[in-house]
Amino acid sequence: MECGTCTACCTMLPIEALNKPMNTPCQYVTDKGCSVYNSCTKPQTCTEFMCAYLEGKGIPEELRPDKCGIIFIKHTDRIFSGILIPNNNITIMAKRQIESFNQQGYSVILLSVYEKDPYIKLGINHNKDDIIKEYEDFLNGNIQH
Repeated sequence: MECGTCTACCTMLPIEALNKPMNTPCQYVTDKGCSVYNSCTKPQTCTEFMCAYLEGKGIPEELRPDKCGIIFIKHTDRIFSGILIPNNNITIMAKRQIESFNQQGYSVILLSVYEKDPYIKLGINHNKDDIIKEYEDFLNGNIQH
């Protein structure tokens, strides 16, 4: 899989190395993608980042973040997050993907720049408090992906 013209992560994710906050376009983003994608200027954070679309095999292009309205990221063996892209409609296919993740035993934590608290769609037999703790542990570096 390739990013193509998708630059959702270049806008939505914070990039500490560039002092770029969340929901702010990166200085290197263009309408054709990242202008430093294949150069040594590209921050390591960007080089290492893989959304679920890029990690997967045979995923339909309709689930590319800029097309479905959500950046899905696998964090642990039980958790995906979904970063909602402002001004993008969440497609029916993206909603079905959340349901599919749940049926496969994953909880999905949906994050929006407009909401203080995330919305958690629990996977089968998951406890909300356990999922929140596991997600916090991941964010604090106590669990590796």
